[in-house]
Amino acid sequence: MEFTYDATRGQLEANLLAAWKKRFHGTFDDNEAEFCRDLVKATRGYMPSISIAGLGGSLHMLSRLDRDDDARALLAEFKQLRGDAIVSFDRADLIEPIQYAPLRAMLAEAEHTAAIDNRAIDEAIKSALDGDLTSRRDRERLAQFSAEEFERYFLSTEQEGLTIALRELGNAANRFANPDEIDRKIQETTRAVAASIAGKSRINRLRMEAMGLVEKDGPA
Repeated sequence: MEFTYDATRGQLEANLLAAWKKRFHGTFDDNEAEFCRDLVKATRGYMPSISIAGLGGSLHMLSRLDRDDDARALLAEFKQLRGDAIVSFDRADLIEPIQYAPLRAMLAEAEHTAAIDNRAIDEAIKSALDGDLTSRRDRERLAQFSAEEFERYFLSTEQEGLTIALRELGNAANRFANPDEIDRKIQETTRAVAASIAGKSRINRLRMEAMGLVEKDGPA
């Protein structure tokens, strides 16, 4: 079986399929060494385009045939070359579960890391307001910030609509018929920030009054 590695993506895929069709499914010879050799070579050659499922199939078979060193080397190469594919992988795309444990663990770790929201407060506020506070993920992230962090952000930021942004956050729970703890926390935290900011200067109090975030002080 001839392999061509300066070929097109289609030829590289064909090489991998040929390793399976000819060396594994096409004979009953005791050709374990030849099959593993061709499977490693074809998988490595197709690495830039191979699917997660396809990679998992190769690695699992190599492991079953006591070539786990080869399997782990291929997995390390894939992570280095296409780590983004691991990060963005959606398990819903799988027809069958991944059987090679190290790859399965790598995908689970990437999934867990992706679920951790480390966005800075400015990014979370912008995303939440751009989405009209409809994103649960945005609201969950906002609820993680303290009043001190919100106040530091608003006092250090200059941009059009800054007071309106604080008003929107200060009415987060009022937007929903059945607000939950997260929405109430955002509203309570930002209203406390508004009260604190209002106490820093007369003009700031007028700003907060204009946004309806504090009661008017004195005659209308």
